[in-house]
Amino acid sequence: MKEYIVEYETDQVGKGTVFYGGKIKRELIRCKDCYFCGTFQRKNWCTKYEHSVKQDGFCAWPEPKEQKQ
Repeated sequence: MKEYIVEYETDQVGKGTVFYGGKIKRELIRCKDCYFCGTFQRKNWCTKYEHSVKQDGFCAWPEPKEQKQ
């Protein structure tokens, strides 16, 4: 199932917040599906930003594996 990053407008109503106007910004790509995800010293590693990552994590600059091959 695809996941998406969505932008919403909000309004303050009383003590609560109302969300509306969701706009899809882009598809969410998890670290495990990113071209830059690999392993280093038995850890999941981002080769682009050189730090360990969680497999279900994500960042703002992913590139899908299938686009890079």
